[in-house]
Amino acid sequence: MGQTNNGAVTEGAMFANFGQSEVTETSANATGNNANITNTDGTLQVSANQNNQSFVHAESVETSFLYGGATVDAEGVGNSVVAANVGPSVGLDNVQLNGAAGVESSASFQGDTGFGHLGQLQRRWQRRDRFACSACGGVMNVQNSQTNLGDVSSTSSIGLTGSARSVRGSATAVGNTATFYVSQPN
Repeated sequence: MGQTNNGAVTEGAMFANFGQSEVTETSANATGNNANITNTDGTLQVSANQNNQSFVHAESVETSFLYGGATVDAEGVGNSVVAANVGPSVGLDNVQLNGAAGVESSASFQGDTGFGHLGQLQRRWQRRDRFACSACGGVMNVQNSQTNLGDVSSTSSIGLTGSARSVRGSATAVGNTATFYVSQPN
């Protein structure tokens, strides 16, 4: 499986403006390359090669003068591979390259008076998850190569002019992450 994204910009954006709102959720996602491969019987063998040369940008903005609660999040991912098997084994040969254009995410909320707010921002360049059925023997063989050539950045901002019962904001930036596991169902 090969994927190449060489467009100038890959963008996901959401802008929501409210005078008065009860509970809202505003989110934006942008992914350069994405593969989700699943199998339910037998061995799963995947050879994945992803090349993202595009600037990946996710932006989520919400405003509400009076609000009950608000959640704002943005997620930008350069390359993502999921290889999942409910069979005896998973083999994955994974190569991911992100060019110099970079990945950027931003989430912001502006409000006057409210009860609660949660802001969450996630931006990952490369993501891969894989699992195999441990009750079936749970064999996993993985070769993984990840290269980032550009910047990774994230911002989260909350601006309040009045009162709020609860305010929380978070920003997460991850260059590379890999998780390999075999688990037995209960």
